[in-house]
Amino acid sequence: MSSVEQAAATSVSPSLKVSAMSAEGESEMLIDPRPIRYSGFFALFLGLLSVFALFGQPMLMFAVFAVVIALFALRPYSGARPVGYLAAIAGLTCAILFAVWGVTERSFRSQFMSERAAVFAGDWLQLIVDGDYELACELQQSPASRQSESMPLNQYYRESEAGKQVMKSFRENPTVIEMINAGTSVQWQLNRPPTYSTQNGRHLTTTVWKDDSGKVKSLVKIGMEYLPPKKDEVAQWAVQEITTWVDR
Repeated sequence: MSSVEQAAATSVSPSLKVSAMSAEGESEMLIDPRPIRYSGFFALFLGLLSVFALFGQPMLMFAVFAVVIALFALRPYSGARPVGYLAAIAGLTCAILFAVWGVTERSFRSQFMSERAAVFAGDWLQLIVDGDYELACELQQSPASRQSESMPLNQYYRESEAGKQVMKSFRENPTVIEMINAGTSVQWQLNRPPTYSTQNGRHLTTTVWKDDSGKVKSLVKIGMEYLPPKKDEVAQWAVQEITTWVDR
């Protein structure tokens, strides 16, 4: 650099340098900050809570609220993308995923349980037709209260006091009396699709049957509980209710 150029560079006024720096700072301050949409973060929080929809239908409310709030956070904007916009998308995705997963899983489980309940109830009704009242009575007991395989059921229900009391109660049931009196010509058919529900962790099903032969005039309701398999044990069913079904 020549001496003339060096002199020109060093002759720049300090005030001009300060003015240039101030102009740069003002230009940075003129840039608008990105808006924050807190609703997007709230939607993400609720979307993550939607995982509880896998464990119960009432928990779907988390997914519903997450979708509503996420759609509000995803409203159109102008300028820079708001902070929280991507969080709203993530929350919406989680809510839909967990909601669909939960509803689908419960639907398949309900269908499976209903089908198995119909098979078990049909087999139990056939025991009445065949006159195997001891086994039919035994299947009303919880697995823990049932007799061991080495105990003949005929002997238990005819000779032991506890067994005779259970059998007496069974045979005094008006619905059971009507089924026994119908004889062996009954033709049981499902009257309506089985229903399945959970209550305090219990798996409950209801089946309603009609005798096509007309011997049993009433509709028969069989309420059952499904007992999931435990360690070294298979799944079990227990008949909880035998009564007449009345259409409401």
